[in-house]
Amino acid sequence: LEHDLAEALEQRSKYEKLYNDVLEDSIKTTARQSTKVSSEQADLEMRLAEAEAELVTMHAKLAESKGLMLDKRRLLDDLQVSKSEVSELTASVARLKGYKDKLEQAGELKRLLQEKDEEAETLIEQLVEKEAESDSHQRLAEDLKREVDILKKSMVAQ
Repeated sequence: LEHDLAEALEQRSKYEKLYNDVLEDSIKTTARQSTKVSSEQADLEMRLAEAEAELVTMHAKLAESKGLMLDKRRLLDDLQVSKSEVSELTASVARLKGYKDKLEQAGELKRLLQEKDEEAETLIEQLVEKEAESDSHQRLAEDLKREVDILKKSMVAQ
């Protein structure tokens, strides 16, 4: 019985040693895996932080892009308004050039009219002078005719 007891103790001692060895290996493996998991977790956390930072950057770029798109749209609207204003101004300039040409023509016509008025006044003055001259000549002719008539009568009477 002692022998069985000693053998059982020896077996128990072997099982305890084996159990302790397996437990120690399990602890080391778990520690390695824990370190590996911690390392992987740290790596994943770092990648997550990088992804979050990139996401923040992308959000900022998106906001900036939206702002630029709004600016672009506003500038395109402003450009369209400017083109419209240019068209209106071009039409106004063309109209004003037409008015200017007509005013220049009117000015030229006014100048010609003034010249013609001056010529007409000169001709009227010349006409008045000629009429006065004609009246003077007519009176002279009448006077001469009377003198001729008087001379004829005096010659006939002689």
